[in-house]
Amino acid sequence: MTISRSEIPSNFAPVKPLSGLGQTVGPFYLKDGISVDEEGVTHLGLKMEPLHGGGPGRGHGGVTMTLLDEVMGRSATHACDALCVTITMNTNFCASTLIDDFLIARAKVSHRTFKTIFLESTIHAGETLIATSTGIWKKTKEPIPEKFG
Repeated sequence: MTISRSEIPSNFAPVKPLSGLGQTVGPFYLKDGISVDEEGVTHLGLKMEPLHGGGPGRGHGGVTMTLLDEVMGRSATHACDALCVTITMNTNFCASTLIDDFLIARAKVSHRTFKTIFLESTIHAGETLIATSTGIWKKTKEPIPEKFG
């Protein structure tokens, strides 16, 4: 089965951004309206628009990294039931994004301690792997914001 690179899947719905940067980059789309599925995976989408451009017809790598940071942060925050912040993030770019792509980022907690959460994530445009990332998030004492999807 071929998966479209540009169509927004019907089971993805807009979710409120958690930051000013999220308002600028988004809207983001959450799969099935849930933070984490039954397998512990967070799915977050982003439609590439001209404002996300880098090279001619291509998306900017900073947008890719922002989406990875957003999906892993949401996954960590859900896992800890408290706001989590990025400590470190390592990203590998595998392919370019294109303007009009619908990107789907997936993140899952791979390990956690009392104060830190280790995550793995990917981004795909259709069947094309765009990027992979690993990261470590820190649990804060702050509650999850009300608008958190």
